[in-house]
Amino acid sequence: MRHATRLLIPLASALLASAPAVAQVYRNPRAAETETTRPEPDPAPRTTVFAPVPLSDEPVVIDALGLALSVPLNAVVHATFIGSEAATRIELPDQAGVISVQRKQTSNLELELGEIGDGIVADFERRFGKIGAGGRVASTLAEVLERVRLNVDAKPADRIYIAHPRQSGGPDSVRGYTIFQREPGEYVIFELLTTLDKLDRARPMYETSIGTASFKEMADVNARRGMAIRAGVAVFEQLEPEDYKAVFDGTERWHRLYTPARTGVDADAKEHGYRRVRAWIGQRGEIDRDKPKTRWNAADEEMGYLVSVESRQLVNNLVWDVIATYFMSADRGQEAWSIGMTIRAGDQRERYSEIGGRAGDRLSILVKNPSDGDRVVHPLIQGDGYVNQVESLMLAPLLIRAGIGADFAFYAYQSKFETIKLRSESVERPDSAGGLWTITTRLNEDAPPQVATYHADGTLDAIRMPGGRVWEPIELERLFRLWKQKQLPLD
Repeated sequence: MRHATRLLIPLASALLASAPAVAQVYRNPRAAETETTRPEPDPAPRTTVFAPVPLSDEPVVIDALGLALSVPLNAVVHATFIGSEAATRIELPDQAGVISVQRKQTSNLELELGEIGDGIVADFERRFGKIGAGGRVASTLAEVLERVRLNVDAKPADRIYIAHPRQSGGPDSVRGYTIFQREPGEYVIFELLTTLDKLDRARPMYETSIGTASFKEMADVNARRGMAIRAGVAVFEQLEPEDYKAVFDGTERWHRLYTPARTGVDADAKEHGYRRVRAWIGQRGEIDRDKPKTRWNAADEEMGYLVSVESRQLVNNLVWDVIATYFMSADRGQEAWSIGMTIRAGDQRERYSEIGGRAGDRLSILVKNPSDGDRVVHPLIQGDGYVNQVESLMLAPLLIRAGIGADFAFYAYQSKFETIKLRSESVERPDSAGGLWTITTRLNEDAPPQVATYHADGTLDAIRMPGGRVWEPIELERLFRLWKQKQLPLD
């Protein structure tokens, strides 16, 4: 099985804009069954002017790239992944195509902008070509339709359009690449995926959106990030044992994940999952539910703070069941956790597990994956601002206990990426007594925001996820009744 989770942010409203581009153009004739040559520059630059493209009034902001741009009206923006790299995916209206925005990094700080494009062209020529003597491409079915040098927001860019056959037949696929150098060794790539018959519709939207791009200075981005990290370090320094005791009170809480219906009636809502969460003061040995206390050693008897999460989610006709328990020592210097996940499709089952531990700055995780085998990863903890898994799960109530409204940032290990990512929390105090706290979370710098509201005691009111899904507290009896009425799996 292959699984992917994508978070949707619908965009709306209109703004008419057009972005003519002045460019130096490179052309290549159809190269099928002919010796491949690199595109030569057209001696005369030309101007491409499109009809106005309606854009959303709310720009898309990608903090990790210091980038903001407007997207076509009625486009849909996703946080997604290309391989293991986070990316922003923009689905164009009327299925005209898809744009992805991604950061690429290289250790070669001398690499020039044009060399990135040369590598892309060479890769397509090889993938769709015939290899001749000496391993060189003798002929290819990949065609460079156009190659353009341009400037956007005072930054040089290399734009390439490449057509190639589709394995399924039909109109050729077309890839567009617009490449910016963010700083030495770091590039931002806007990739367009469409087909030759839709290129006339997709290209104006693609080029107009890129024409609106504005880049912040990374020094400013890094300064704001540093301030948020320092604020995060300070807030944990002021928390007292009494704050932890108040949060880790042993209460069992049930949460429901669903998409509300327009009618507002629960029976019409779409259920996606549920979870049971408990945080308590206990002993390290409790993370292993199969190990009896009679077999505990001295390390298992260590006192600290624990969180357990048991959840079920329905994903594309699959049932995902997760049981996880996390431990943190009282001095925050050590942590351990155990996660077990089963994915069911009918009678088929796949089981995944993760066992992690940390002492000081040394973090080690054993990942068992049926498709990739077993592996051990050692994510590097650098500098200040790291929060352990227990604190990461209970971050919202701990921040509310601190009583400060501010922007915070923390480094935390994330199982999805098998590495440490920077997450941000923007905390807003309630306007009046008895009001709700609002916390806007980005689980990593490329992730879309999720907005949560909490009561003054740190208990959850609601988490509004991208795409309209909502986590809300629910009584177990009501949850059971809803799932049973909707004939959803309760086994």
